[in-house]
Amino acid sequence: QWVSPAVGDIGWYALLGMAAMMAATLNAPLAALIYLLELSATPAILLPGMLAVVSATLICHSGFSMQSIYDALLRAHGDHAKAPKLSAVLRAVGVASVLDRNVLQVSATPTLDECEYWLRQTPDWLLVRSDDRLNLLTTHEFEECIEPLHDMPRDERFNLNEHLSDNAATRAISIVATLEEAHSMMRTNRTTRLVVVGVGSAQQQKVHGVITREHIEAVYLQ
Repeated sequence: QWVSPAVGDIGWYALLGMAAMMAATLNAPLAALIYLLELSATPAILLPGMLAVVSATLICHSGFSMQSIYDALLRAHGDHAKAPKLSAVLRAVGVASVLDRNVLQVSATPTLDECEYWLRQTPDWLLVRSDDRLNLLTTHEFEECIEPLHDMPRDERFNLNEHLSDNAATRAISIVATLEEAHSMMRTNRTTRLVVVGVGSAQQQKVHGVITREHIEAVYLQ
């Protein structure tokens, strides 16, 4: 009874369970104890409350390595729980330092023989560049794109853009841009990949490589 004057009250254990669940799901043990004290208005609940809160927090986060519900929701929506820190890190790194340079720029009107020649060069990315759009594909995506066309004459040219999905469309970003600018452009255009180009007019810009969302996340997680 010296630990808790209402140790036989069912509601007492309901409050302890509430505090334990709050501490584990929010990763906020101190906040859970404060709520527990406010709801019960009894300082005697602090000792059993600390035992419940600390046990739940250690089991959830140290035992099972679970993140808080806020972190999980932010990650599910493509954000990070520490946005100011994320911006500071990404602002300090340029796209030129992390881009993938193994990209091959190809014609929008190829033959099947040309497509197979490009694939033999084993690029990571193939960029289909035309006057009105940029399409960027991985090697696997490119293979899937031309697979239904194998029955056509091998020296006959076709419009590659007509066989690409809307997901292949991308945007260009300057090689002098920061990762923060790249991240912002990806979110604005709802894409996960960008073509990194040099300075100059649109037709004279040299393609330097590709940057993806995975490249940006790898920098922040280092």
